[in-house]
Amino acid sequence: MTRPIQTNPCHKPVIGLTGQIAAGKTLVSGFLADLGCAVIHADRLAHEVLEAPETHHFLKNHFGESIFTSKKTVDRQKLAKIVFDDAEKKHLLESYIHPRVIEQQDRLIAQYCLDPAFKAIVIEVPLLLESGLKDRCDYIILVEADLTIRQVRVARNRGWDEKELSRREKFLYSIYLKRSVADAIIYNNSTFDACRQQVETIFSRLISSVPC
Repeated sequence: MTRPIQTNPCHKPVIGLTGQIAAGKTLVSGFLADLGCAVIHADRLAHEVLEAPETHHFLKNHFGESIFTSKKTVDRQKLAKIVFDDAEKKHLLESYIHPRVIEQQDRLIAQYCLDPAFKAIVIEVPLLLESGLKDRCDYIILVEADLTIRQVRVARNRGWDEKELSRREKFLYSIYLKRSVADAIIYNNSTFDACRQQVETIFSRLISSVPC
C-alpha cells in the first residue's frame, strides 16, 4: 500500500506515524530517529502554536480568560475538558490550530528534505487521519497496544482513569479505519526490544522500496 514518493522534491519518504492513545508513538519515533530519520512531533508544534500571542487572542475571544494560568499560559487540561465535552468547541479549536501546525510541518519537511543526514522524514501525528494529513505522507505506520496496557500507561503517565481515556478516544477515528490505510502496524504490547525489532524490520523494508 506504499504511495508514490511525491510529497517533496528530493524524494525522501515522508512517514506518517500515528496510533492509539498511549500505544507508544513517541517510543517508535525515537527508534526511527536512531535509524536516521528526522522526526517532526505534531503535538509539540501544536503546543507552540497554542502559546503564540495571536492564538491567545483567539482563545480569549472564544473560550474565555479562565483557560489561562496565573502565568498567562494556556491551561491545557482546562482547555481539553472544554473541547472534549463540546464537539463544536473542539471543531472550532482544531480548525484554528491544525492549519498553523501543518504550515510549520511543511516548513520543517522542506528543511529536512535538503539535509543529507536524514534518510526519511517522520511526522508523528496522533490525528493523522482526522486532520487530513494522510495525503501528505508516502507511508503510514500505525502503533497499537492492548486496551488494558494503555489504561495502565495513561494512569501512570497522565493521571487519567479509564473513563477519561474512553472519553477522549470517542472523538478519534476507529482503529479499524486506521488499519485500513496503514502500510505497517507495530504492536507495542511487550518490551522495548520487541518494539525496536519491529521498527527496524519495517524501516528496512521501506527504505529498500524507495527508488534511488
